[in-house]
Amino acid sequence: MTAAASPLEAVITAVAEASEGAVGALGALTGPIAEWLRRQPVGVLRSLDRRFRDRGVLARLGLSPMDAWTVEHLEALPHDEALVVQVLCSLQRDGYARQAAVVGLAALPVDRWSLAALVNRVADPVPAVATEAVRVLQGQLGRAAAHQLVSVLPMVDAVRSSRRARDAPILATVEALVAEAPAALRAGQASAREDVRLACLRRRLKSTEALPALRLALVDPGPSVRRVARDAVARMPRDVQEALVDVMEASRSPDIRLVALRQRRREHDVHAVRTACFDPSVDVRFYARRYHRALGGGDLRPDALAVCASASGAGPLVGALALLSDVGTRADVQAVRPFLSDPRGRVAREAARTLALLEGG
Repeated sequence: MTAAASPLEAVITAVAEASEGAVGALGALTGPIAEWLRRQPVGVLRSLDRRFRDRGVLARLGLSPMDAWTVEHLEALPHDEALVVQVLCSLQRDGYARQAAVVGLAALPVDRWSLAALVNRVADPVPAVATEAVRVLQGQLGRAAAHQLVSVLPMVDAVRSSRRARDAPILATVEALVAEAPAALRAGQASAREDVRLACLRRRLKSTEALPALRLALVDPGPSVRRVARDAVARMPRDVQEALVDVMEASRSPDIRLVALRQRRREHDVHAVRTACFDPSVDVRFYARRYHRALGGGDLRPDALAVCASASGAGPLVGALALLSDVGTRADVQAVRPFLSDPRGRVAREAARTLALLEGG
């Protein structure tokens, strides 16, 4: 691929330069382009769309928009090559080129990228292109597997956010087909792609599977998924929140653990609140100590020293050291000093901070 200012512009350059030469040259590019696409979320088509149609970007790269004639002659390419190229051609600035690419996708096997490209064109500013995209997409939906539909849900969400296609009936059809495949949604929430997990979560929250969906989402590695789960829990009835409190306590998000802490306070669970006093998050520790005092909890210093003396993980150790910076005495300096050389950076940093406070106190 020709070097450019960004990976997106590298793709634009590669396609444009090959189209100016020979159609066969486009086929030679599908390997690296397909490999690049495989690593991207389907939403990257929206970013490519904006760049392909930006005269400023094309001019800066010294390129010309692809014309419809070039797109129409892509039928000479094998199917596996034509699919990648037609998807990229559906993003061209020339409306006739986009329409020709949409027509070309109709004859190709159903793929998550072809589905995503068609959903993207449903919001096309040219009515003829949008109408053609709807027609071809209707045909592909009959051949698409449930997991393929789930994989393009992030694109459906992106297109729904546009004024032109917000209420498009074809998108409602996609939603109806996905709703009939709860197993595919469950599998989608375990996808390696954060955007797919988020899209599946939003739909499962509206179904009878909201509780198991939240159990997964609250400990999801993706921040966007956890944020949606946190907000959903806040709207749930009290009994659902109680059922999820153990999962929330295990979340990597401090704000979700804080929701769990407040639930434990309502339950007057002194032990759980005391445990939260050793949380690595300063916000969680602050409220945990407040609630601990309100519930009549005892002195936390012995527990903090016990954690420091044990082979605890980095999280509890950071919490214990931070707690000693508040409730410790000069006598605790010797318990803290060994952690200055701890290989775990956050433990060593917290030890240095605590030691400075204890020695200066």
